Amino acid sequence: MKWTVKTVTAKEYVDEKFDNYGQMETINATIDPQYIENLSCVKIKNIVHLFVRMKGAKEGLIEIASGLPESFINLEFYAPINNSNGKAVRLTINTDGKLYLSYTDEYTTSPGHESVACLVYLTND
Repeated sequence: MKWTVKTVTAKEYVDEKFDNYGQMETINATIDPQYIENLSCVKIKNIVHLFVRMKGAKEGLIEIASGLPESFINLEFYAPINNSNGKAVRLTINTDGKLYLSYTDEYTTSPGHESVACLVYLTND
């Protein structure tokens, strides 16, 4: 039996999957700096990659970012807080392109107690 080896570089693979990586769009969202330390958002066609580093949280439901690509449905995801016995900040990206925070206690980032979340979702924008 003869084996034929075919190799594909990562760039070729990505280009093939996305047709043209130049279609990547950086999203400049408006954030509330009281709650978000860093937010980056990139959109390629209908795929959105969202990264959020939390700065703090207060009790209640709070809008913390706007101007994001709209999600098909309201998506709830969690940003775990390191070294906090399983506590996590609940985040929701809505169909209106806004990011909301929901938490039951007051929380402030400190060394060893950071809260970070990453979400990949589909948009129809």
